[in-house]
Amino acid sequence: VVAGSLAALSQIHADWPQWRGPGGQGHADASKLPADWSEVKNVSWRTELPGRGWSSPVILGNQVWVTAAHETLASEEKKKERLKANTGGQPLTVLSEVRIHAICIDKS
Repeated sequence: VVAGSLAALSQIHADWPQWRGPGGQGHADASKLPADWSEVKNVSWRTELPGRGWSSPVILGNQVWVTAAHETLASEEKKKERLKANTGGQPLTVLSEVRIHAICIDKS
């Protein structure tokens, strides 16, 4: 789920044109941004995404660009085959596929 108070950004009509914002610093210079958040408080909209989201949104006009990753676990047979050479004690997640999505959402 992508959720956030993009209303604060849209109120100042500023784009967020790159990863981590206009200067790549990960913050907005806007004033009066919300200090409190919850599942419903200060959320102007939300939308479901496939998989897990990993990036800062990019906002241009009414377009909000986000990325998501969708992982498919390997079968037990493939997992055993791939872990034969693993001599470490760390548990590993073995995937058969990872799909990366770049998604454009119309915020209007």
